[in-house]
Amino acid sequence: MHLNAIRTPEGIQVSWVRRARYGGDSWEQIEVPLAEDREAYEVDILTNDGQVLRTLSSDQPTVVYPETEELADFGGPVSSLCLSVAQLSATYGRGASTKRCLHV
Repeated sequence: MHLNAIRTPEGIQVSWVRRARYGGDSWEQIEVPLAEDREAYEVDILTNDGQVLRTLSSDQPTVVYPETEELADFGGPVSSLCLSVAQLSATYGRGASTKRCLHV
């Protein structure tokens, strides 16, 4: 998963390009197939040592970490945000996550 984070007036917008669990090997496809009944993700906001502070949910490959929650979690704006993004599956549950610390 390729992750990106930018600061907006609403908070930090996190976006990603999803991967296919299966059926995504063709070079002819513009977008990899979802292979799920619905698109769903969980985004964990992490401390620098990897502890989960908060979990955000989304039904699309983007989510906003609201400024009010950032202030509650960190006491002020951060310049770097550590997070983990996982796709949810009705069959497999929470999939393998991608963890990154991103400059915002």
